[in-house]
Amino acid sequence: MTRIVPNYQLAAGNNNAGGLTALTSITDSNSIPFIMPRGKGSRNRGVKRDRLNATQAASGFDSLVWNFTAITLDQYNLLLSTYEGLVTVKISLTSTSFANYNAVMVVPDEDELTYVKTINLLAWAGLGVIGPGYRDVPITLRKLEAL
Repeated sequence: MTRIVPNYQLAAGNNNAGGLTALTSITDSNSIPFIMPRGKGSRNRGVKRDRLNATQAASGFDSLVWNFTAITLDQYNLLLSTYEGLVTVKISLTSTSFANYNAVMVVPDEDELTYVKTINLLAWAGLGVIGPGYRDVPITLRKLEAL
């Protein structure tokens, strides 16, 4: 079985493929890099409409949720200030091949997250114990449109 290694990339603003940067290369104000999240795709097919030939057409868009094991408070603030809203992402929806998409990034409110005093990033990034931050953070990429 082939293991897919995520190579997720992110850039602020739509149609910004030239600005894509690997998530693990993006750092907060304390030079702490993001840990590569687990991605879970879904498809909301949206409203179905009948065509003249009796087939149906759906008007929905694909979406993807990045589940971060942990992020620091500075990383959370970076996502809010720089990336929430219109973004360009490099992701894989259904296969091992990656493509660029425009999307709308939705960052959850702080009261929806689990606050922790310290985060142990030793297992993931070799950084040891840092903190404070949030655990199990879902970042939603909505309305994915291929570039």
